[in-house]
Amino acid sequence: MPTDRAQRSFFQDAVWTDSLGAFVLPDVLTRARPTRLLRVWSPACGSGEELYSVSLLLAAALPDADDWSIFLTGTDVDDQRLTRARRAAYNESALRTLSREERACYFRYNPNTRRYGLRPQFVRNAHFGYRELTDVTSAPPPPAPFDLILCPDAVSALPSEQQLALLAHYHDALSDGGVLVARKPLEVAAEGLSTFFHASLFAHHKGVRPSVTTPISSLPSELPTVRPPAQSGEWPPSYSRELAFAQHAHDGFHVPSRV
Repeated sequence: MPTDRAQRSFFQDAVWTDSLGAFVLPDVLTRARPTRLLRVWSPACGSGEELYSVSLLLAAALPDADDWSIFLTGTDVDDQRLTRARRAAYNESALRTLSREERACYFRYNPNTRRYGLRPQFVRNAHFGYRELTDVTSAPPPPAPFDLILCPDAVSALPSEQQLALLAHYHDALSDGGVLVARKPLEVAAEGLSTFFHASLFAHHKGVRPSVTTPISSLPSELPTVRPPAQSGEWPPSYSRELAFAQHAHDGFHVPSRV
């Protein structure tokens, strides 16, 4: 099995992140808006940087996020990584792509630990648990089915038959119209998945064609920045609900009745 190389910093791949935020998330959110229910799965999530980057994108895209039920699910085989993801506290290298204003907006610095703690409003919907990347026999983690699955880069290095088995598994774990996104090309022969391309991103849609697709050739040379606007002070009151990091430092999964 290939080495699992999870994302190690926030917005690590700027083009991929902006493509996700500008072209995929709007379509996913449009489909989810009637129920205001959004479920995201990050297999091989590592320490949570990629999944939390999606949380920041959602904060920008959903001014009414408090009225939604949002579940951000991360799975990994490394207990130490999962513990770091639950703590949501990172060293400076994980924030290297962020400006000083963005760091102040998203994080609180702890001088005692020399770590940057992600603000609770971006952590409260995230839950982490143990799962082997190539496990296609177990049921998907709760709360499947998912509207968006972030395919790990390691999948592209697997033998074709394992790629297809995983794609079939991800297909079954997607909601109708759900999307699997990847940075690297995958086998596309899995039944029921259609593939569309964005800059530095492969989007595999289940069942229906997305309402908006943008081929690579028609993308502008510079994509719009889709991060939340940097602020020097606190977020407005609607984002100020504080929850202790301790509630995320548990084992397994916990799905609250309302998030």
